[in-house]
Amino acid sequence: FLSIPRDIQHARLNLAINLAHELGHQSLMIYQGADRILHDELDAPIYSVIRKTMRPAINSFHAVVALTFMLRFATDLLAGGELSDDERSLLVERREEFKQSLSDGIKTCENLNFTEVGRKLFDECCETFLISSELYFGQA
Repeated sequence: FLSIPRDIQHARLNLAINLAHELGHQSLMIYQGADRILHDELDAPIYSVIRKTMRPAINSFHAVVALTFMLRFATDLLAGGELSDDERSLLVERREEFKQSLSDGIKTCENLNFTEVGRKLFDECCETFLISSELYFGQA
């Protein structure tokens, strides 16, 4: 679990984002119970754009999946959620951070040797990125 939000004013929103993050990790772990996700060694080091250091490949992919869930959550909430102006402003800012980090993560992971299941998951992450960009193109 990421953390309990310290920002009292936006605790509800930040906690929901943290839960989306964790849901991404848990979802990938369910798939990992049935599939390796990567043909190569799971701990082969690649650069993690989130941690700014070398990390095991599977951990970097976990970051991509978690960011995908966070971006999807933020995109969906902005499309239909009842938010105060302050919450909307914060969520727009966070969503842009998620988009940039996910874009960087996708570039880092695009050459991994995915299994068939892993490739489908990766493609879904890419599709979510593209859809979120199209849905809100020009909005911020």
